[in-house]
Amino acid sequence: MDDDMPDRLSNTKIAAQQVELAVGRLDSLSTLPCVGAKLFSRLRQGQFSSSSIIDIIESDPALTAGTLSLVGRRGLIRPGGKFSLQQALDKLSLHEVRDIALSVKIMPVFETGDDVAGYSIQSRKGLMLHSLAVACCAKEIAEIASPQIDSQLAYCAGLLHDIGKFALQEAMPKSFIRIVEEAESAEQSSCVIEQEHLGCDHAVIGKHLAQRWRLPNLIALAIWLHHSEVVAISEKMPEANIAAVVQLADSMSRELNIGSAGSFDTPGPKEPIAEYLGIQIEQLQEIRHSLPAALGKKSGVLGLDLPDNVTEYCQSAHAVAARFARQQAELSDENRRLQSASSHLDFAADFLLDVSPSAAVIDIAENFAARWQKFYQTGTVCLYLAPSNGLETL
Repeated sequence: MDDDMPDRLSNTKIAAQQVELAVGRLDSLSTLPCVGAKLFSRLRQGQFSSSSIIDIIESDPALTAGTLSLVGRRGLIRPGGKFSLQQALDKLSLHEVRDIALSVKIMPVFETGDDVAGYSIQSRKGLMLHSLAVACCAKEIAEIASPQIDSQLAYCAGLLHDIGKFALQEAMPKSFIRIVEEAESAEQSSCVIEQEHLGCDHAVIGKHLAQRWRLPNLIALAIWLHHSEVVAISEKMPEANIAAVVQLADSMSRELNIGSAGSFDTPGPKEPIAEYLGIQIEQLQEIRHSLPAALGKKSGVLGLDLPDNVTEYCQSAHAVAARFARQQAELSDENRRLQSASSHLDFAADFLLDVSPSAAVIDIAENFAARWQKFYQTGTVCLYLAPSNGLETL
């Protein structure tokens, strides 16, 4: 499929169908090489467990989405219960957690003929920083909202609120670049430009992905509604409160100019949402002041504060592959040893089960010799019997 932006005069319904087709091919999101390097570095160290990589998983949209998708497909998230990504991971087997880490896709760095790959890496870094800022803000807002909202669920909703943009960037990178450039030039929201050219926006795309990937319903709701009139909607549908939290967090992140959301319109007023959530403006100021420290910790875990060292990622990937190759060789050797031991036990069991208590010693010996010769494919078998009344040779 040609990735160029659909013509402005084309039917928006056709454009939306093209987007749905392109995005529909995605079964997961990609992450940055620096995140892959951090992740593989952890996999190389000591005893592997879910707790050894939880801080990376919960800071990265691709890994968080992949984890929640697997847990959702397995039916391990209890509706209405307290949400915890760590507890969700603990419900998975160790090899499933390792598969999540090893199967994550890494964004391509080099692309011959244009600068799309280089732009995409920098753009993805900006979008990830924005998502992390929204997540951290959403968690703090949820904790002081009245009534209180599940802060861990709000955090994940904030982290994943723009997965529609992540998907557009991966499925239609050239169109995504042009949309961002036009939004910046016109000082518009990306939603407006997306609707104009694609016949849909990233919020709707994100909702469809969340549903298809079996993400928690409230997270899908927040993704869908975070650009809507959340106060009016929440008054009629209280479960949409989480979307109000995410929209407020999104507005605060954009005001602070953290990362790059791809929208260049003026963020909406915070006061109506804050009032609806029972939050004082002074409390929001405290969240603003504490955000840089929380964000710095999260971005440091992912390596977003460092140059995107592709060499480090490649070295880490090679080291992990080498380690697993060694482990595979050791497991193969152990498997062969156990198979050999098992065959000996099978021989002994079959022989003993066939021995009659009334059989003569010489008959038992002949039975044993015949079985040994057949089982181990040997030549002539010699047995030496030592009866209790002295040594005799058979």
